[in-house]
Amino acid sequence: MGRFLMAKEHKKLYKAGKNWLVVTLFAVAAGTALATTTAHADTTTDEGQNTVAVQQNAVTTTGNDEETGSTAATNNQPVPVAPQATAQNDGSNGQEDRVDDSNDGVSDELLAKIDATQKAIDQQKALISKDEATYKSFKQKENDAKQALPELDAKYKEAQSQADAAQQQYFNDEHGTSEEFNAWLKKYEIAQRAYKLKEQVYNQSNEFFNKAEAVLAKLPNEKYYLASLLNQFSSLKKQQLAEMQKHQEELKNQTYLLTITYVDQAGNIIGTKQYAGKYNQDVTKEVKLTPAGYHYADDSQRTFKLSSHNDSVNVLVIKDTAQPTTVHEQVNYVDTDGQIVGTQTLTGQPGQQFIAGNLTIPTGYKLEQSGSILIALGDSDSQFTVQVVREQPNRPVDLSQNNGWLDSYSAQNGKLHLAGWHVSSASADYQYPYIIVLDNGREVGRAQAQLVDRPDVDRLYPNTNGRQAAGFIADVDIPTYAYGDRLTVIARFSNDPAGNGQYQDYYFNNLNPVTDLNANKASLDGYHLSTNSWNGNIQLNVVGWHAAGRSVTEGSHWLILFDNTTGSEIQRVKLSDADNYVVSRPDVARAFPTILNAGESGFNVSFAFDPAQLDGHRLAIVSRWTTDPAGNGNATDYWFAPQTFTAAQPTSRTVRGTGDGVGALDKWAVYINPALGYDNPNRICFFVSGWHASNAAAGRPYHDIMLIDNTTGQQVGGATYANPMLPAQETSRPDIARLYGSQYQNAGESGFKIGLQTPQFAFGHRYTLISRYATDEYGNNAVQQSYYLGQINQDMANYGDGHDFFN
Repeated sequence: MGRFLMAKEHKKLYKAGKNWLVVTLFAVAAGTALATTTAHADTTTDEGQNTVAVQQNAVTTTGNDEETGSTAATNNQPVPVAPQATAQNDGSNGQEDRVDDSNDGVSDELLAKIDATQKAIDQQKALISKDEATYKSFKQKENDAKQALPELDAKYKEAQSQADAAQQQYFNDEHGTSEEFNAWLKKYEIAQRAYKLKEQVYNQSNEFFNKAEAVLAKLPNEKYYLASLLNQFSSLKKQQLAEMQKHQEELKNQTYLLTITYVDQAGNIIGTKQYAGKYNQDVTKEVKLTPAGYHYADDSQRTFKLSSHNDSVNVLVIKDTAQPTTVHEQVNYVDTDGQIVGTQTLTGQPGQQFIAGNLTIPTGYKLEQSGSILIALGDSDSQFTVQVVREQPNRPVDLSQNNGWLDSYSAQNGKLHLAGWHVSSASADYQYPYIIVLDNGREVGRAQAQLVDRPDVDRLYPNTNGRQAAGFIADVDIPTYAYGDRLTVIARFSNDPAGNGQYQDYYFNNLNPVTDLNANKASLDGYHLSTNSWNGNIQLNVVGWHAAGRSVTEGSHWLILFDNTTGSEIQRVKLSDADNYVVSRPDVARAFPTILNAGESGFNVSFAFDPAQLDGHRLAIVSRWTTDPAGNGNATDYWFAPQTFTAAQPTSRTVRGTGDGVGALDKWAVYINPALGYDNPNRICFFVSGWHASNAAAGRPYHDIMLIDNTTGQQVGGATYANPMLPAQETSRPDIARLYGSQYQNAGESGFKIGLQTPQFAFGHRYTLISRYATDEYGNNAVQQSYYLGQINQDMANYGDGHDFFN
């Protein structure tokens, strides 16, 4: 009976422990990934090539290369080769000091930094990859454990039910037997084992969750460190390139020597030459002018250039052999059936060449490949075969079929790009395809077209010559003014390589202008003072667009900050995709479809300067399209209206809450991410840190943060704290614990730091932030604090991805 009572008491304790609360906070990092592209200057040389880098100027020659200014004699008698030492420039011959650097002018210290940074980048990438894989593994194990819990719970409940039934039977029987007691006890022990197994799996699920959260908390700092390494690497590579360029400039002012020693196959010295000149000058042609009685026998692909060293190299030569004075070449003319239809004998010196014009083609035949014959006489008599075909009798050119279609035309890479098709029965005889552009009846450009297969045209004109390759692509260079006119395009097949002679044309008339050359539209969307999220410097951020018709040829886009107060330029920035300055603007393209560059006319540029020096000045933004890479020259400018600049003073963002418990916002900010397009719903994000202490938080494990638009009455952003939005932040607030720990149980863990994606955010509206504790994810039985933020205007926004807001 004592054993029964002990089991019964254990059962009571177990039932009391069934009511537990599981609170799970999911923390996943959501941030903008940084993509950095680094440009690598190739500073390696291919040692596998037989290329000797040398320089030239005063050339000393001997033997059969008689040139003025020869200063060194050549010994044409064989002399055994002695070991050669590379000549050194000690200044005794009057030459300038020179740079002799195997690293192309780059310091060993810089190369070591580049190598160390690259290794650090590789290690950091490997660490991030490892941690991401570890996180996924822990989450998978956590999910596996959670999925197993319902089945284990069901088994436990079934076993417990059977144990309860056995217990009831035992107590209902006034004369319960020991067998009934043992049966109840056995089923009770089975239920206990099922409970322990369920409890073990539940604990494993929590363990894997905690491990995953620990790994996830490291990733943001690891990725931020990787981004800083990539920036550092890019800076080092730029420094390397600058040092290399400086080194190259220094090399241009130096004089170097190359000594050529001609040796025969036995290793005997036949003669020498010496060249003096500037770095990287090619003297290959002069080197191959060998001593008299010998000819060049070294690698035919070998080149000789003056290098940044005084080099000495050997060149292999072979003694000339006696050549026959006259050789004969019998030309056999062979038709398509393999029959010889005629012969001809060519006579001349070895190496003498003959072309098609020197041949006497048998009557009634012509060359199978017109103009493609080149016959070089060898060292002895030989034969040569020429393929010929019968000439076709003269017949009229078929001009019966002539149709075409222009699929597209646009400005690309400074030329008019055209694509379409032209099917012409004359293409069998007129084999040169051309595209010709007329402006008001006057030709302004032409280019030979590239023919492409067009199966659709082949099906449409099954019996017309040239139908299989009737498609054409052409890039025609035309004057700038022509892009704004209505043009006529001619598709032509001609029998003349220049596109003249006899031809058949197809006209595409009165085409719409490629672009409106006189169009000059622009708008300034934003003009805000902010803090650079990377280095903390004050910067003026300018966001807008400028669509100009003449950008079709004025391809260099600049943004200039101009001080109207002093009448001077402050700074200019060249826009490029690489620096994320160019912004795609499909809205502008829809509004101005006749302006060629409208879709890529957006810009987002920051000017860094000391705002105190310009306080009270009137500043103007100038957007300029120009042909000059330096931002000057012929240009199309748009001057935005000047604005008076006032150095902004920091304002407090602290907000006290009202409602349940106590709370406050430490700081908050709205961020506009310039790396995202205007159509991207995640372009605007709201960041906030604060605290909310409440005794009602006990039993309400769901902590929600919501941003409410008071103007519309709608929620524009919200998340259960630590849901997948940004890297999870610490909730610990020991400062609040010291102030309110005696009054509120959760004071020490009342903090929150969160970033909300706000696709419905609208500047100029009034907003309230709500911190809410609820019993479930649906917000039931909730208590809350409200933090009124007031009206948020665009000049209050920051520019960046907000990654450093919580630092």
